[in-house]
Amino acid sequence: MPFVGLGLHVLLALFCAVHAVRTGQQLYWVFILFAFPMLGSLVYIFAIYLPNSRLDRGAMRAVSAVAKTLDPTREVRTARAEYEHTPVVVKPFRTVQ
Repeated sequence: MPFVGLGLHVLLALFCAVHAVRTGQQLYWVFILFAFPMLGSLVYIFAIYLPNSRLDRGAMRAVSAVAKTLDPTREVRTARAEYEHTPVVVKPFRTVQ
């Protein structure tokens, strides 16, 4: 059974090392990945991989789509409210004599 854990660590470290090399990260990440089993991989995933992943953009699109479905007129209402609070400069009307 210990071989399964070792295999998972090696696969995870290889995945992270390939990602580090392809994205042009510093090479010390490769050393960290293999020098500190599992801990290096977890640090790399949370520090480099997840912030650069596209999961954030996809989640934001999904949330905005759900918000538009639940309240389709929200943008119009907020725009009207902002328009009402916008200061307007009125120039006096001059008549031509």
